[in-house]
Amino acid sequence: MLRDLRHRAPLYGSDWTDGLGVGLLRPATYIFLASIVPALAFGEQLVDDSHGLMGGSQVLIATAMCGGIQAIFGGQPLLIVGVAEPIILVYHFMYS
Repeated sequence: MLRDLRHRAPLYGSDWTDGLGVGLLRPATYIFLASIVPALAFGEQLVDDSHGLMGGSQVLIATAMCGGIQAIFGGQPLLIVGVAEPIILVYHFMYS
């Protein structure tokens, strides 16, 4: 693992700088919409399951935080972070 990190370290900065520009807008918009639509849909389900205590805004904040952490530490600025039904079920059972 250390050998892999040493090999990858010189390229980490270029992962962020090589993709900057106008060509980034289309994929960034697609990934944003692909992430936000399920978060809002499952967030509405969570409102019903938690009697209004948790909802779309909490799901969006958690999704944004996870995406930011994964993008920064994983070196993948255009990472799709999605919310899925199993996660909402876990939240529902934790609430219950």
